[in-house]
Amino acid sequence: MNPPHIVLFDLNAGGHHGQYVKQLAQYWCSRTFQGRLSIMVTPSLLENHTNLVEIVKQCDRADIRELPECPPCQSLTRTARIQGRILKNSLNELKPTHCLLLDFDLFQLSFIFGLRFKYPVSISGIYFRPFLHLKDLLRLGASLSDFVRHIRKRIIFAATLRNPHLTCLFSLDPYFSEKHSSPTVRILSLPDGVEPKHPSASPSETRREYGVKRDRELVLFFGSLAERKGITQTLEAIRLLSPDNQTKLCLALVGAVAPAEEQALMDKLDLLQKTSDVQIIKALRFVSDTEMINLFSASDLILLPYQRHVGSSGVLVRAAQVGKPVLGSNYGLIGRYIRDFGLGIAVESSIPADIASGLSQWLESPQNFPFDAKKASLFGEHHTAEHFSKVIFSEIYGVPS
Repeated sequence: MNPPHIVLFDLNAGGHHGQYVKQLAQYWCSRTFQGRLSIMVTPSLLENHTNLVEIVKQCDRADIRELPECPPCQSLTRTARIQGRILKNSLNELKPTHCLLLDFDLFQLSFIFGLRFKYPVSISGIYFRPFLHLKDLLRLGASLSDFVRHIRKRIIFAATLRNPHLTCLFSLDPYFSEKHSSPTVRILSLPDGVEPKHPSASPSETRREYGVKRDRELVLFFGSLAERKGITQTLEAIRLLSPDNQTKLCLALVGAVAPAEEQALMDKLDLLQKTSDVQIIKALRFVSDTEMINLFSASDLILLPYQRHVGSSGVLVRAAQVGKPVLGSNYGLIGRYIRDFGLGIAVESSIPADIASGLSQWLESPQNFPFDAKKASLFGEHHTAEHFSKVIFSEIYGVPS
């Protein structure tokens, strides 16, 4: 019997993908797993995560292979066809025994419409954007289009599970994995892989470095500064705060912004600075892990006003790990986690007035803000890189986790 050959496959270079790939590589290389590990990622991911290359260089049982960059978004079916072709060509070249898709959602249409291999390769994947439960849609007063989207996702998901190569799906939504099963595909709950880190600077040092004014509460908006993350609604909410509350607040915007959206964002920030008393700090760039954890540690509140976001959030886990309350969306998994674990307040994030109301509650009555430090700590301890990697490789190698 040939030794196992595992492939980690990821066409997505943004968000937490580089972190996940690095964690899985580090976990595998630090243990005595049999066989070989091939990591197939895009040049963009490697550019942002050079330490991944160093990890693999020190492991003689692993290698990195670059995938072609996908062209800009086109139609859904054309994009799926291109991504499916890249996956098929890549696996046909290596003929691994198992492939883990780190963004399974991208390949559902390919799995339905004929993605097959002539050799025995099993495939598993991380399912990032599962469909919501009907009761959640009803509670949120979902629109007709939301229900149509829900039905479409259920149909696609059911058809995907019939692909003979698919053996396991890992879901970052534990509520989803509890309620769905398949006779042929295992659906397992997967903790989010967020490596706990300690700050290298004190909160006061970090605040001085960023120029946070004295007696200001530091509110952090971290990650992609995109429309889907609620940046527009957040800036409008800041404008709606009372003059007194504006003088208490420092808003830090830290993260990358798409070039096509940067000028529009800068115009909004310039207008807000001229018409409000809120201090605004801008770091519109990719930041290192060290800088990130220092910022989380120095902040007083973390914002997650994502727009109709279904899946998990590394920012939410990171906030819990450093003991910081959040103000986030009441939609999907983020809203469920905030409510169930006392992580802060969940609001209708598509409505700026609701975000402003939550901020006002936090500024004016912090003692009444719904944050449970003990539950948050337990939540953060569960969602670690170690636990994330252990669940995945235990399933792939068929050993108890």
